[in-house]
Amino acid sequence: MTGRCGFRGDVVLVFPPLEEDAFMGMPPLGAVVLATHLESRGYRTRIVDLALVCRSGLAGGVVPSASNLPDLFGHHLSGAPAPGRSADLDLLVARIGARPGDLVGFSVFSPLQYASAVALAREVKRRTPGAIVVFGGAHITTWGHLYYPAEEAIDFAILGPGERPIETLLAHLAGERGLDPDDVLDPVVVPLGPVPGEITPDDPQTVSRARLFLSRLSRFGTAILSRRDGRIRVTNSGPPLSLEEQACPRFDILDLEPYRVGIGDDTGVILAYQAGRGCARRCTFCMHHLQGHVESRSADRIRADLVEIERTTPARHLFFADSAINDSLRSVLAALEGDGAPAFAWGSFARLAGLSVENVRRMRSAGCRFVVAGVESGSEGILARIGKATDLSAAQRTLAACRESAIAVVATFIAGYPGETEADVEATERFLERAGRHFHAAGVNRLRVDPGTALHLQPGSHGIAKIESRLTAYGRGLPVYPYEALPVAGWIDPQASLDRVRRAIEAYVGRNAALPPAAGCGRTFGEYFAAGEAIHSP
Repeated sequence: MTGRCGFRGDVVLVFPPLEEDAFMGMPPLGAVVLATHLESRGYRTRIVDLALVCRSGLAGGVVPSASNLPDLFGHHLSGAPAPGRSADLDLLVARIGARPGDLVGFSVFSPLQYASAVALAREVKRRTPGAIVVFGGAHITTWGHLYYPAEEAIDFAILGPGERPIETLLAHLAGERGLDPDDVLDPVVVPLGPVPGEITPDDPQTVSRARLFLSRLSRFGTAILSRRDGRIRVTNSGPPLSLEEQACPRFDILDLEPYRVGIGDDTGVILAYQAGRGCARRCTFCMHHLQGHVESRSADRIRADLVEIERTTPARHLFFADSAINDSLRSVLAALEGDGAPAFAWGSFARLAGLSVENVRRMRSAGCRFVVAGVESGSEGILARIGKATDLSAAQRTLAACRESAIAVVATFIAGYPGETEADVEATERFLERAGRHFHAAGVNRLRVDPGTALHLQPGSHGIAKIESRLTAYGRGLPVYPYEALPVAGWIDPQASLDRVRRAIEAYVGRNAALPPAAGCGRTFGEYFAAGEAIHSP
């Protein structure tokens, strides 16, 4: 099939292997949205979900996890002997099935995906030199674009939501237009270790380039990176499509049966849907605000989309993949209430203190079964340092309302934030003692310093003296980028904080309710749906 600009190859959208997490029971929403858009423009598109392939035990019998993902692919990059069992590149590249002239797009969501994506991209280029490899996704937008100059296997990189830049790129590949640069930059070549990402993220030149790209992106909205004459060319591809402009995601282009998961005594397919985008908060450890301004789909649009998804798929469970449902809640409730509303059970992220008791009750009536809440700390002082000022008394009232309304709450906490003191940890322990009975599950992890966040780009102003960059450290229950705090008297040791909060969770939420280290959002969303059904109002 030929798209409207004359591009004659296939567009192959690859979701690389990713560490096991609750999200991984669902089809990759970003790839489905992009494929829906491209097919509506006449391009032949395939989605290859290699996270699903690996989770099914088909990649050499190894399932990626936070503890083994870098090792599974790192030796393919370094040439060193594999430290243990490795992923089967032959099988994974065969699944991609690239042909000369195809555009193979890798969606790199997480820093931990980068090693697998590069290993696969190199092998695709080696076997099929005529394939065009494009990297995009959240990690490429916020930090991974800095690797682009050093990685010859990547032909182009896309920054921001992909619909407009990939159409611009396809028109260029078909000879319909050039990629006239809006900026031409001398590359900062970020050195790669045996596992890509082993860099010094606080190197002034590298951090300066990251800030430059992010400032350009905020002005353009989306961009394409290309190379010429040893320099990096940045082409403005315009503002991203608004959520109202996006087509309803066509999940029926996938075989959904392999995504079926256990939900209590039954099974079901869980799909992600985005009612809103962006985040008004500016939490120092988070990148969600980099998605741009906060926007929500209208109630009419949400209802129409969900009616269509209900008609065309077997799914009856949804996860609203917004940064927090609070910003879109009015539209979501209006879409799911009243005659003719689609009948989905659903879950979401939420800010507890921003939900009224009345809204919690309406959420349950409209199908909500669980929320995942980043509580982070029981100390309002630490929450203020994070940039997440919260009224914990209001959060506790919301928790009680969720319990009474039979909505399961999964909470995550952070240990070792720079500036945390003995008093802050005691405040978290007291909060868990008061509120722990209202949680279905809770977990705590050491602070994770992700590339592109405020903690990463301005470490000194947040009390961080040094950041190491060792992806493999995450497998030992440490952050992706372990940090060394400034030596300030009174700050508590991060490991001591972690141990104490974990013990408090086990004591006040329950030993079986404590999530394991590095568990992300926890076990499976199927478990959380079942938990919401099982809760009985007192």
